[in-house]
Amino acid sequence: MRVWLFSLALLLAPGLEASETTLLEFRIEDQFKNKHSNEEYAGAVVLLIGADGGGAEFNAAWSTAIHGALEEHPNYAALARMPYADLRGVPFFAKGYVRGLMPEQEDDWILMDWRGKLAKAYEFAPGETNVLVFDSGGALVTRASGREPDPEVVREVVKVLQGLLDRI
Repeated sequence: MRVWLFSLALLLAPGLEASETTLLEFRIEDQFKNKHSNEEYAGAVVLLIGADGGGAEFNAAWSTAIHGALEEHPNYAALARMPYADLRGVPFFAKGYVRGLMPEQEDDWILMDWRGKLAKAYEFAPGETNVLVFDSGGALVTRASGREPDPEVVREVVKVLQGLLDRI
């Protein structure tokens, strides 16, 4: 009986959900040491594209496929991008080296999450690009992951984003 009650308490305990369903509070620096937070995304449709080191090489292909399909949308400029790097496990002495591997253009900033807070909360698939879409209220609407972008999956993500952008 005690085991059952303990198990029930774990299931019902706040903060122990399997995966987050809203945009978490965060404060993360990019590779230029500019601070970013969830507050700058308030009220926006958000597209998070990110990965750990094993999936980072696929991020550009996913980003190009999704943004390319949306760039003609009349509200495309309202889409907030959130490029993300899950860097947990990188030793402290290698941080400078890793920063140097990131794009050098200010417009190509990437959130550098040394603790993997977002990747853990949203249960990122390791070794793959992870795509998350949040509506203007901060609710996680859809997610996808993979190495090379699957055209059908990209179409589904784009369809969701178009619907959200149509409401702006």
